[in-house]
Amino acid sequence: MPLELVKDCPCGGIHRLETTDRQICETQVMDTREQHIVPLPVKRLVKRRNQSIPKAYRWYQEVELSCGTTRRVRVDATDEDQRTGFKRAERVRQHAPRSAV
Repeated sequence: MPLELVKDCPCGGIHRLETTDRQICETQVMDTREQHIVPLPVKRLVKRRNQSIPKAYRWYQEVELSCGTTRRVRVDATDEDQRTGFKRAERVRQHAPRSAV
């Protein structure tokens, strides 16, 4: 399930993030044009206070992309998710298997 397209990576590349088995993964296209889905290591789980709603928090995973860059990905529902009907909480675990967190 498509999650995010990272176009602003410092490495200059474009990274396609998606979810597989409720874990954030990156789709890598090989020279043979085959696509491989690679689970991304989770560096840490981050909680940030939501400024617009008292006593509410936003949750993020910091994942390491294939180029070595760390990217923060939101794991709770966003306004865009609600508009499109994307159920982020059902697609991404806060504590994914095989993660350091």
